[in-house]
Amino acid sequence: MLRNVLLQLIANAAAIMVTAYLLPNEVNYQGNYTTVAAFALLLGLLNAVLTPVLNLITWPLACLTFGLFRFVVNVAVFLLAAWLVPGSVLHVTLLGAVIGSLVAAAAGALIGTLLREER
Repeated sequence: MLRNVLLQLIANAAAIMVTAYLLPNEVNYQGNYTTVAAFALLLGLLNAVLTPVLNLITWPLACLTFGLFRFVVNVAVFLLAAWLVPGSVLHVTLLGAVIGSLVAAAAGALIGTLLREER
């Protein structure tokens, strides 16, 4: 259980670093790895607490858009986590949040698949 949480945190940190590497003008964390760690922790907490609430509230929109509105919720949570990082040393634009949430979702799915096969 704890290993799964740590792997998700690593996936979130890798998502922001990969996005910063792919789009340096859209995501800037100023080379500080504690900023990346704080972002990964905040994103994990927000995904555990806030995302289910937002998904419940926006359920009708998700039904109308065949689930694509969930992507909007993920981008919003990604932007909120970037905004809440202490010290404001992480700068993420909308395009950076879109790409970052895609990378984070892909990394999370990959880790989930690897952990399911291990059992």
